[in-house]
Amino acid sequence: MGCCSSTQGGANSEAAKRPPLDRATQLPAGLSFHLPTTGPLSPQDFRQRLVCSAGTQEVHLPTSDFTLKFAYVSFRGYYPEALYKPSQDTACTISNFAGDPEQVFLGVFDGHGTSGTECSLFAKEQVREWSFALPAA
Repeated sequence: MGCCSSTQGGANSEAAKRPPLDRATQLPAGLSFHLPTTGPLSPQDFRQRLVCSAGTQEVHLPTSDFTLKFAYVSFRGYYPEALYKPSQDTACTISNFAGDPEQVFLGVFDGHGTSGTECSLFAKEQVREWSFALPAA
């Protein structure tokens, strides 16, 4: 789950001039999305298993003038015995990590098993709580 890119230089950088994401497909404009044509899942089933962030998110690090751009994509697994089993993945972003405006935490929590969703949510919340308890750098 996940993908990210980083750029330095803010609004005038080369990366800032790239085409925006097409929110319907979560892909940069001009790129196509190819669904599999064989296998146990129909194109509609495949599409329903994709979970994406709401486009590219951005965090600016003020001291280094560095802009971190990121998005995530998660594909819910295929379980023949449970075709509509929900995704157990969670993700979080913590800016100003440990009180440092130059640090960002990007977390991906991959749940598994009968309590996978609860475990990934628990891990996400614990990391968030622990991050606020860390001493400032």
